Amino acid sequence: MSRSSEETRPAATRACLSDRAPAAVFFHCGLERTGSTYLQKDLFPLLEGIRFVVTKDYARLSEETFAEEALLVSRELNLNENFDEEIGRFAALFADATPVVLFRRHDHWIASQYRRRIRNGFDGPFEELFDLRGDGGILRRDDLRYGRRIERLEACFRRPPIVLLHEWLEEDAVAFGQVLAGTLGASLDARRLSLRRRHASSSDAELRALLKVMKVVDLRRSRRGQGLFRYRVRRFTQDAARYATLFLARSIPGGWVDPVPLIPRERLEEIREYYREDWEQTVAYARDRGAAVGRT
Repeated sequence: MSRSSEETRPAATRACLSDRAPAAVFFHCGLERTGSTYLQKDLFPLLEGIRFVVTKDYARLSEETFAEEALLVSRELNLNENFDEEIGRFAALFADATPVVLFRRHDHWIASQYRRRIRNGFDGPFEELFDLRGDGGILRRDDLRYGRRIERLEACFRRPPIVLLHEWLEEDAVAFGQVLAGTLGASLDARRLSLRRRHASSSDAELRALLKVMKVVDLRRSRRGQGLFRYRVRRFTQDAARYATLFLARSIPGGWVDPVPLIPRERLEEIREYYREDWEQTVAYARDRGAAVGRT
């Protein structure tokens, strides 16, 4: 980005925005690879003055849930049809909720997504996941248009979304947590906030080693369709084999590894340039309206 994270940070977020109406509901639309696990495990449970609905209780939500106390509901979503479906389902239940969403610069997001998928057993080339030129990948060009996601949130909910950037969380998790707490009308004891990363990243060498192993051994995550016990055993052994491969790959001498980047740099530059306007508009939305709209 041409501007620093501090320059894009909303001025309104520097103050505690605690004038929230009683029984407010906030819906965190946790996109993959934007720190959702960290927020759900380490930050949200520490917020005081608002009840965090843990992920496992999400399916049991009902209108009665929102009767008396302020709530923060979090759901991890994919950037595909799953996003629209879940947003529509929640908005039908409570259209007065305020959605909260984090976005990550497009080239950074898709690179992180590809790496995560390899760790989970995906053995295809980058273009099989995302093909900017031919638009024939698993994720399509329109899936990464953040402006469309914001418009969807605005159309489904009566309150505009709180839009934040993953870069702010990466830069300073404590400041981010305090800003978010104030925006939600809650409080946070920053001394209790963990700063450890929830998902450690893997190097290109480690991921290339895993890809080579997966060309010989099928380590893709099994789909349900067999008995639950057999599914869990197979899933466990496949996950264990992949992580063992990644661990052992750390000891491979550098000269034995193909020095070519896992994702061609020119591909990521093309993606960044293609979505430049969409990203700039997303940053502007977050800067000018993002956190401030949490107020009632």
